[in-house]
Parts: sequence; C-alpha cells; structure tokens
Amino acid sequence: MELEVATATIDAGEASEAPLFYHGVPQLKIFGDGSIKGNSEANPCRFLDNPQVSKFQFGVDNNQVFEGSDSYNGPARLADFTVLSLGMKDAFSVPILELAAISQGLETAIRLIDSNQPPISALTIFSDAVQVLNRIKKGFIPKTSLDKQSLWDQMANPLVQTIIWQSHYLEDHGCTVNLAWNPRCCALGPAIADAAAGAFKTWSEDETKCDLWSQQNLHPESRDGILDKWSEEMKELIRCYKG
Repeated sequence: MELEVATATIDAGEASEAPLFYHGVPQLKIFGDGSIKGNSEANPCRFLDNPQVSKFQFGVDNNQVFEGSDSYNGPARLADFTVLSLGMKDAFSVPILELAAISQGLETAIRLIDSNQPPISALTIFSDAVQVLNRIKKGFIPKTSLDKQSLWDQMANPLVQTIIWQSHYLEDHGCTVNLAWNPRCCALGPAIADAAAGAFKTWSEDETKCDLWSQQNLHPESRDGILDKWSEEMKELIRCYKG
C-alpha cells in the first residue's frame, strides 16, 4: 500500500482520469469515504459548490453535451462520475463508515460484474483512511479470540468479514481487487467522495429516519442483504457492551 503522499496523490489523480477500458479489460476505479454527524451544524453539501470539488473543476464544463462523433479529451468532469451514497442511522465511529464505504464499493463492482459478465476485469478502491485499510489487512478475527482484541477490532470484524467475502466473490469471477490509500481530497475522485460522504446533511427528515442502512439509489428488489446481517451482528456487540 502506497503511503507516500506525493506518489499516492499522483495515483489518485491518474485514477480519476483513467479510461474505463485498458487493452479491452474493464477498469473500475471507486473512491470511498465516510463521515458522521456531530453536534455542530454543517453547511449544505453542494457538489459543484464544494470548494474541494470546484478547485479540480475550474474551467471544466460539466454540462457539455456531445453529438455525433465529437469526443471530449479534457480533464475529468463531475459529470463523468456516478455518485452513490448510503446512510446509517446508528454509527459506532467514522472508521466503521469508512469500512462500509469500501464494502459498498465492492458491492457496486459485484453488480457491474454480474450484469456485464466480463471474463476478466480490474478493480481499485481508494480510501483516505489508513486505519481502516490496516484493519482490513489484519483480516477476520475468530470469535474465540475476539474478546482479547480492542473495541475497534471487535466492532470492525463483521464488516471486515463481509469485505473478504465480497473480494473472494469478485476474484472468483475474474476481477482483480486492489485497495489503495489516497490523501484526503487530493484529486477529483477523492474530493467527490468526500463531498458525497457529507450528503446526508441535506437529506430530508424522512430519509434520515431509515433503519440503519439506506440505499436510496437502488430499486427495492435490488438492495442487498449483506449489510442487514452486519447490522444484526453489530447490534449484538453493542448489547454485550451495554449489558
């Protein structure tokens, strides 16, 4: 995992501009981030008005429409990205949400691979949370020794197991999976992810009443049950500590 700031920044910048195919092989680049609502009021999150996003979009026409054989060779635009977000009513910590963002990135890749069924593909998921990437590297901790671990390690365990399952599924379907670190808001992709992580600040009251996870962008029949199982295990861990 590249932790040198300059090199990681270049990598994230190149990934933000990367083509969707390389020698005919699909290249999936996903930027994930998470945030949690504190006691202070936050300004509404507007993607193009977000200063971290706008600095990468100076002079870029995000609404340009192309016709015929016209092509666009300029820098990546906000319009080039698909932005997905999900919400959680109860959160243990920001790192848990960072883990959830990685899991949902993997789930998004699974949907794309299942829908298009390419023989081979490559996926890179970027995160600005070193602590979370290191926890994934640590792997799943068996329940027999879980009580000897830190609270963070215990709380992260169900999601780490989910991430391992998802990664194995993708690998079994010809997709090479890589996790990479990026400095916060170092390129357009990470900046959009950072803004998306705060999108809940503009959600309506009804949207914030959802039970744990919200996948508003998906049709009800398309919403997965993986995180429902994770929520059950998380609730059980919380009950044990409160008890």
